[in-house]
Amino acid sequence: MVCKRKNTEGSQQPLTPCKQPRCTSAGEGNMEQRTAEEGRMAPDAAEEGQMAPDAAEEGQMAPYAAEEGQMAPDAAEEGQMPHPQEKDEGHIGHCTTEPQTAEQGHTSHHMSQEGHLAHHPAEKGDMAHPHCTAEQASSCAAGGRHALSGCTVSGPVMGFSAEARQSTPDWTVAGPEIPPDALPGSTGLNAGETRQTSHECTMTESEIPFANEDEPCCNASSLPYKTLSANRKYAPYNLQIPFHSENEPQARKGLASETFGPCEPLHVNQLPSSLLLKIFSNLTLNERCILASLVCKYWRDLCLDSQFWKQLDLSNRQQVKDKVLSEITSRSQNITEINISDCFSVSDHGVCLVAVKCPGLVKYTAYRCKQLSDMSLIVLANHCTSLQKVHVGNQDKLSDDSLKALGKWCKELRDIHFGQCYKISDKGLIVIAKGCQKLQKIYLQENKLVSDESVKAFAEHCPDLQYVGFMGCSVTSEGVIYLTKLKHLSSLDLRHITELDNETVMEIVKQCQHLTSLNLCLNRSIDDRCVEVIAKEGQRLKELYLVTCKITDYALIAIGRYSKSIETVDVGWCKEITDHGAKQIAQSSKSIRYLGLMRCDKVNEATVEQLVQQYPHITFSTVLQDCKRTLERAYQMGWTPNASPAT
Repeated sequence: MVCKRKNTEGSQQPLTPCKQPRCTSAGEGNMEQRTAEEGRMAPDAAEEGQMAPDAAEEGQMAPYAAEEGQMAPDAAEEGQMPHPQEKDEGHIGHCTTEPQTAEQGHTSHHMSQEGHLAHHPAEKGDMAHPHCTAEQASSCAAGGRHALSGCTVSGPVMGFSAEARQSTPDWTVAGPEIPPDALPGSTGLNAGETRQTSHECTMTESEIPFANEDEPCCNASSLPYKTLSANRKYAPYNLQIPFHSENEPQARKGLASETFGPCEPLHVNQLPSSLLLKIFSNLTLNERCILASLVCKYWRDLCLDSQFWKQLDLSNRQQVKDKVLSEITSRSQNITEINISDCFSVSDHGVCLVAVKCPGLVKYTAYRCKQLSDMSLIVLANHCTSLQKVHVGNQDKLSDDSLKALGKWCKELRDIHFGQCYKISDKGLIVIAKGCQKLQKIYLQENKLVSDESVKAFAEHCPDLQYVGFMGCSVTSEGVIYLTKLKHLSSLDLRHITELDNETVMEIVKQCQHLTSLNLCLNRSIDDRCVEVIAKEGQRLKELYLVTCKITDYALIAIGRYSKSIETVDVGWCKEITDHGAKQIAQSSKSIRYLGLMRCDKVNEATVEQLVQQYPHITFSTVLQDCKRTLERAYQMGWTPNASPAT
C-alpha cells in the first residue's frame, strides 16, 4: 500500500510503501484513521472526532483499523462514523491513508481505559470485521483473520502473527495453485507483491486478512455464495465460490470453470452396496442371473445376496431340476416363497430338499406339476409349519393324505388352492377346516368328490373366510346356504353349480353384507328376479358375472335402476339380451364401468359403436371391440403391419 503523508510545508508527496497493515501512531490509544488536516468531521457526526469511512478528499480513512484504537463504523457515541456510502469533504477514504493524529479524534463505541475501540476488542496487529459478532471478535483477538469486504483472494493464507501463520493451512496441499488471472478483477500474488482488487485497493500480500478456518468468510458483496466442503478435491476447502444466474452479465460471473478443474465422475462400483442392491431389486430373476451377474465378480456377488433369494419364481423353467434347487438352498436358507409351477423336471426329492433346508417357507406354489405326489406336500407340512399359502392345483397324484398332514401341522394356513386335484374328497378338506381355522381363502375347481359336507365344515370352523370358490364341485343349495354364516365373505365363486336355486343366492346376498364380487356364470337357473334382488340388496357389490344365465333385458334395466355400486357386469352368451337392455343400463347406471356383451347376438355392432362414442367411460366388450383394443395396444407398443413376416 502506498501512503500519502503531509510534510511540514503542507504539501503531499508519495512516500515509500508502508509495511504496516494500516498507518498508526506510536501513542497508545491514538486514532490514526486518516483524519482531515483540521479535524473536519462527517456531515452526520454528533460530536467532534467523528469521521466517515468513504471520504473522497484528503483526510480520508480506511474502514478497518489495524492497530490500537480501532474504531467501529456503527458507534453511537463520540467518534461515530456515518454510512459508508455517504461522501463529502473531510470524509474518510477507502484505501488512501493520512498519518496525522487527531488528538480529539479518539473514537470508541464503548471507550476503554486506554482509548481502544471497545465495540469488539482486538489485540494489537489483529483486524475485526465491522459487523462481526462477539464470537468472531474473540477469534480475532486470538489471532484469527477475517476476509476484507469485496476482495477475492488466492494463494497461501498469510496471518498477522506467528501463531496465526502456524495454524493457517497451506492451500497448495489441499488443491492446485489458482492461476493469477483466474479471479475476476484481481491479479495473482507472489510473496511481497501487490494486487489490484475490483475495489481499486492496493496492499501487500501480508496485509490481506483471511477468515478463520472454522468461520465463513465475511464478504459484503451482494452476490450469493456457496461454500466448498472440506473434502473438495480440486479447491481450497475454505474458499467461497460466487455463482450467478444465466441472465447476469458475463463480466460479473465468478471463477472460471478451469480454476478448480472438473470433478471426476464416480464409477458405478463406487456407489454404496446398499444402493446397488436396491437397483438390482428392480431386475427380474433372469436379468440378475443372466445379465447383471456376468458384468463383474462384484456384481455377481451382489446378485447372490440372500435378499434376492427369499422369493423365488422359477415357474415355467424346464431347466430347473432337483440339482438347481439343491444349489439354491445351499446358498440361501432364508427362502420364504417359491413357485415351481410347470417345472416338470422337479421331483419330490427336490421339493423335500427345499422343505428341509428352508423351514421358514411361507408360500408354496406348484400348479400343473403332475409328477409330484403326496410325499412332497407331507414333508413340507412336517418341516415348514409356518406355511400360510399352498397352491397345488391340477396335481393328479395328491390325495387326502396330503390334506391331513397340512391340517395337522400347519395351523397358520390361510390360503389353499386344490383345483382339479381329483383324488381330494370331503375327508381331507374337513381335517383342514378343523385344523386350520385361520383360513381366509379356499378355492376348489371340478373336485367331484367334494360335496356339501366340506362347505358346511368350512362355514362352521373358519369364520374368517373371505374368498370361497366351489366351481364345478358336487355342491348343492343345501350346502351353499351354510355360507350365510360367513359375515366377512367378500368374494363368492359359484360357477357351474348344477343344483343352485335363486332363493339360496338371494339369501346369501342379503346376509353377507360385505360381498363385493359374485360369480354365477354357467348357472341357467338364475333369472331376472334373482338379479333384481341382487341389485337391490347388494349394497357393496361391485362385480356381477352372469355369463350364460337365463336373463333378459329386464335384468340389465334392474341393475341400472337399483344398483349404485355395481361397476362390472358381464352378460356374455345371454341370447335374450338386445340393444334396448344395453342402452338402458348405459344410460341409467351411474356406476357401471364395464359391460360384457360377448356373443349377445341380438345386440347390433352398430349400436355398440354408438354407445362407445356416447359413453366413453364405459368399456363395452364384444368380439369386434376387443379386436380393436388389441390392435390399438399393438400399435402403441410399436407394432406395424409391415413388421410381420410375409406369408
